[in-house]
Amino acid sequence: MVGARKLVALIAVMQCMVLQAAPQLEEVLVTAQKREQNLQEVPVSIGVMTADALKNLDITNSQDLEIAVPGLQFATSNTNRGEGFSIRGVGTFSYSDGVEQSVSLVVDEVVLGRAGASAGDMLDINRIEILRGPQGMLFGKNATAGLVHVIGNRPHFDAGELQIRTGTTQRKNSYGGDESKIELVANQPLADNLAARLVLTKNKRDAWIENIGPTRQDLNGMQEKGAKIKVLWEPSDMLDFYLIADKSEREGICCAYTTRITPEGNYLREQSAPVVASPTNEQANQDGDNFLYSTLKGGSLAANWQLGDYTLTSISAKRSFFSNDNAEPDLIPIELLNHNYGGVDQEQFTQEFRVAYTGSDRYDYVLGFYYFGQEMDGFIEQVTSAAILSPGAESNAIAALLANTAPGGRGGRQMQNHTETDSYSLFGQVNFTITDTLRGLVGMRYTEESLEYDYVRKEADGATIGLPPPIEFDGTADTQELAWRVGLQYDLQEHSMLYFTVSRGFKGAGVDLLADSNSPDEVEIDPEVVDSYELGIKSMLFEQRVMLNASIYYSDFTDFQAQTFDISALIPAYKATNAGRLTSRGVELDFQAQVSEGWQLSGGFSYIRAVFEDFFPTTCYPDQPQSDDPEQGC
Repeated sequence: MVGARKLVALIAVMQCMVLQAAPQLEEVLVTAQKREQNLQEVPVSIGVMTADALKNLDITNSQDLEIAVPGLQFATSNTNRGEGFSIRGVGTFSYSDGVEQSVSLVVDEVVLGRAGASAGDMLDINRIEILRGPQGMLFGKNATAGLVHVIGNRPHFDAGELQIRTGTTQRKNSYGGDESKIELVANQPLADNLAARLVLTKNKRDAWIENIGPTRQDLNGMQEKGAKIKVLWEPSDMLDFYLIADKSEREGICCAYTTRITPEGNYLREQSAPVVASPTNEQANQDGDNFLYSTLKGGSLAANWQLGDYTLTSISAKRSFFSNDNAEPDLIPIELLNHNYGGVDQEQFTQEFRVAYTGSDRYDYVLGFYYFGQEMDGFIEQVTSAAILSPGAESNAIAALLANTAPGGRGGRQMQNHTETDSYSLFGQVNFTITDTLRGLVGMRYTEESLEYDYVRKEADGATIGLPPPIEFDGTADTQELAWRVGLQYDLQEHSMLYFTVSRGFKGAGVDLLADSNSPDEVEIDPEVVDSYELGIKSMLFEQRVMLNASIYYSDFTDFQAQTFDISALIPAYKATNAGRLTSRGVELDFQAQVSEGWQLSGGFSYIRAVFEDFFPTTCYPDQPQSDDPEQGC
């Protein structure tokens, strides 16, 4: 045992010697509090991916971020309208155009209003900040679970720059298999105070699910292309203007899944043969047409004016997102739900004004106004056929209805909706010094939001019966809420601090605009509210050669907005609703060490326990025990 202790001590001494000989870690700047600060001075749990880290890990799109950032996940779907991020085990995944994400996506300080807009390639990135926990107090729209902020490289006034990067990567996910990519980046000074930057990219991902069905259309291939131009003008040392314009397109056979398990004698199992269900199955037997096409474009203009100790900022942005797709979910070569078509056409305008003050050693603050306006048209069309009837299937409610009312016919429904959102916010945060080692912060955001909606459900073109019956209605869902944060920071020693924050965040009222919506009384969804508590430490060790950050947290969500699957309906369908109470608790750790001149070690750890304390209303599955308390559901 004595020898073992000596060996451990010797290894520790050797590690310290290596670290002592290594250069210090570079300072990481973040904008989590609406101004540039050292990561180690911000009382928020933040995961940061620098440009070098993204390159070294070959991360080229948002869904790959989860391999590098503890606590971050990207949930895919059979359509990009129902996917998005989750942080600390919490995220909103709904096809409904009247429900927004709990994890907000921000690109160069502009909020993207739709979750599907997050799935594209990331062009010319400087860094990505993942802010864990409620962030709606400063960043606004719907960040009850967290926020992903993508910050691109700005044009510079140095000599001209031209980069051409190509490469291939082996991977498999819902967006494709092996990937080949080419990217061009050009930076050109146009004057002493004017520079432009151009980014072009083209990406191809091979299909990797073999379809042995009649169409022989292999699945999960994708092609993407995009362009972005940035212009930076600094007419004086105190004033700058930053213009960004971009457009990207994606098309392919996207987001299909394969059969993993089916019981013996199951109808789908029989019809999908010779495909063998298994966790490693890479075959499908489909006869429907699968496709996805989407385009994302927009522009923003940011202006910063330095007036002594004050910085005035204005950010104006207009963006649009269009997507349409058809995804066959039945996995068999029979016309059960081959026509499962949908899409969204969205436009948004955002405006932010803010003032930041940093002129005192005792306090600093940021105050601002924010507007978010959005118009969106969504549609879904689903058609099924009476030809699906097989021996023993007459007990199926859908098949029986089709057989009795329209023998040999087709049943289908078409849903169209239009929504308009207007959201106004006033926000502010002040950081103040209490003693030489103790600081505090207080912040609030007041928001008024209106969501107007129109909904039409009718018989699908070519159908002989509409399922369910036609209906038309409209309404308005309003929200007035206050988000806030209070916290304390205590300096343990130089370059190390302890912090504690209590936050309240919210997400605005929503609307269920899916297939079985029937009236305003049934479809309006209450705002989602979260109370969160976080205790963390941020430290630099070994003369700033090792960074070690850790936090523990507890978040309590009330009226969490979720999507459920109602099997009691005539046609079982997804519904958006308030799911009751959800809690998330856990521990996070991020570390980075500069071991030597050319060797850096980094990593992280996350333990998450996110559970529904109650989930009501929901539909119990067959034979599931039901609670005596109707408020508790199953």
